[in-house]
Amino acid sequence: MRTVCLVLLLLLVHVVHVPAQSTDTRRHLESQRKEILQEIDETEKELIQIRTDKKITINQLKVLQDKANERQRLIDNINDEVRYIDGLIASYENQIAGLKKKLARYKMQYTQSLRYSYRTRNNFDFLAYVCASSDFNDAVRRTKYLKVMRAMRRQQADKIRVTHAELYHQLDLLNAEKANRGKLLADLNEQNKNLTNETNDASNAFKDMAGKEKELMKDLIEQRNSAKRLDNAIRNIIKQEMQHSEDAAAGRKLRRETDEDNEEEPVTRKPKPDEPPAIGKDELALARSFEQNKGRLGWPVEKGTISCHFGKYNIKNIEYFNNGIDIHTVTYGIIKAVFDGVVSSIINIDSKQIIIVQHGNYFTVYGNIMRPMALKGQKVITGQPLGLVGNNEDGFPTLNFQIWKSVGSKRETVVLNPEGWIGKTAR
Repeated sequence: MRTVCLVLLLLLVHVVHVPAQSTDTRRHLESQRKEILQEIDETEKELIQIRTDKKITINQLKVLQDKANERQRLIDNINDEVRYIDGLIASYENQIAGLKKKLARYKMQYTQSLRYSYRTRNNFDFLAYVCASSDFNDAVRRTKYLKVMRAMRRQQADKIRVTHAELYHQLDLLNAEKANRGKLLADLNEQNKNLTNETNDASNAFKDMAGKEKELMKDLIEQRNSAKRLDNAIRNIIKQEMQHSEDAAAGRKLRRETDEDNEEEPVTRKPKPDEPPAIGKDELALARSFEQNKGRLGWPVEKGTISCHFGKYNIKNIEYFNNGIDIHTVTYGIIKAVFDGVVSSIINIDSKQIIIVQHGNYFTVYGNIMRPMALKGQKVITGQPLGLVGNNEDGFPTLNFQIWKSVGSKRETVVLNPEGWIGKTAR
């Protein structure tokens, strides 16, 4: 009985252990697929809103491009899941083949044991075998041997039953994965059709530009130039703020050294190009806290969806790089600080107000503000209102949100993808 329990326990550990290795991967793929489907649904809603005026705009072309990219991401995700299931199927098939060999071996051993049992099937044969012993010790050994043989037959029968159960369980898992694979392939075929249709929509949108190309190209070039002006302004502000922070930190350090020893001349060291900015302890702690909250920062609006993603767009061979993300929100939506910091600047670029909040050597930028609700130099906390969102060129309330970082002793600026820093949903 103890042997049977041990075999069943080993079987249970084996059956549970194999799926446990793959649970995280499968959950990640399924979660990723749901997120992409939600993004596609939100993009479709946005397209419906934009198309109500029956007018082709630059934003509509961007959204069409985003939608095709999201659909391709979904197709790639499904392909990854299909490959993952193919690996599971191969693993199950190998386990089933091994179990069949093991079952055949157990059956052969059990058959041999039964044959021996048949030859010694009555008590007379048992007694004759024991009585044929040369002495008492030999008789004891023969008796133990016969008992061991009977116990082995019971164990072999138990092994056959357990192996049968495991084999059928693996077959059930194999058939379930094959069914999942079939569903995914059908979904993959449907998504490929959708991608083709969306590509055609984008192509038709470009055709509809006939006669309006000059106007649209002018708008696109103006948007790109406006973005460059904003980028230059942000870079200059960041360099000025970092210079101010470093000068203040150096001044505090010099005063401490002077107080400690008035006779000792402070030694100035040439900074290395890759070292972090020489800012104060409080600012450095704030920057580290900001960095530690990557992926968990709050959204800059209460409710909203990403309408234009971070990165490069190519429209009619004109490249446009979005340094942040555009978030569609509600009319008169309140813009909130995503983390504790200090309002570094409030500037006006092309009749659009922008607020920049400093978090040590990190900076968050809130663009297209209709009315600011904070002052320059003001300390703000996470979730504190900064202003009301304004409308974009299509008349929709849209916030452009960016994250920048100052690195190295030369105070070089790096733009970061906000989607990797804020949470999954608006909160």
